[in-house]
Amino acid sequence: MYRNHPPASVLEATTVGSPVATGPRQAMAVHIASDLQHVARVRAAVRSALRRWRVPQLTDDLVLMADELVANAIRYSGSSGVEVRLQVEDGIALLEVDDGADTEPVVRQASKVDEDGRGLFLVDALSDTWGSRSKEGGGKTVWATLAVPVAGAA
Repeated sequence: MYRNHPPASVLEATTVGSPVATGPRQAMAVHIASDLQHVARVRAAVRSALRRWRVPQLTDDLVLMADELVANAIRYSGSSGVEVRLQVEDGIALLEVDDGADTEPVVRQASKVDEDGRGLFLVDALSDTWGSRSKEGGGKTVWATLAVPVAGAA
């Protein structure tokens, strides 16, 4: 579900009725140059953080979302760099990607033969909520949330 404003807090992003784990806030950030060769560094940082925080069940989805959002920021923003933040707090994972573009992200309907254009479609499908917000001074943050399932919950 896309929202053009961020959750006021990580807690607001909780999906009603979904059991989520609770725990202290964990956070990481990584800044990379706008070069697609550096996207692997973001994937590795997200994997490492989730392993340290003991939430491996989110790794595949968050790594894919980070990959897509960072690649979009590099391809379309014209920024010299991209900042990625990930936090897990009170059962919600919040992924944020900052870039220098002011344009809002738009989900494209890629054709069967298109080689790209599915990134935001994937983010929309995998996340509980996602959206963007303008940054003071220019640029934007694109964010996505996922609930952290309680261990053993069906």
